[in-house]
Amino acid sequence: MTTGDLIRYRTVHPRPDLVGSGEPAFEWVDRYGVVLSTRGFRPARPDGDHLVRVYFPASTRDFTGHDCGHIRTLRASKIAEVL
Repeated sequence: MTTGDLIRYRTVHPRPDLVGSGEPAFEWVDRYGVVLSTRGFRPARPDGDHLVRVYFPASTRDFTGHDCGHIRTLRASKIAEVL
């Protein structure tokens, strides 16, 4: 993964209205962003995972609905796909 790569990041959106209905009470939400930079953990992780700074053109929200802004730092292992 390098600077400028387009990535897909999957998050779960809870759906309390579906609890007890027999359907899953969540839905997967795909978010697309551009890698701004990467860096390793300090101290380095034995599994080689690293941190990725990503710009999301559409503002992202956390599970409580609070705005997280356009730039987020993610663990590389949590990114679903490099496009």
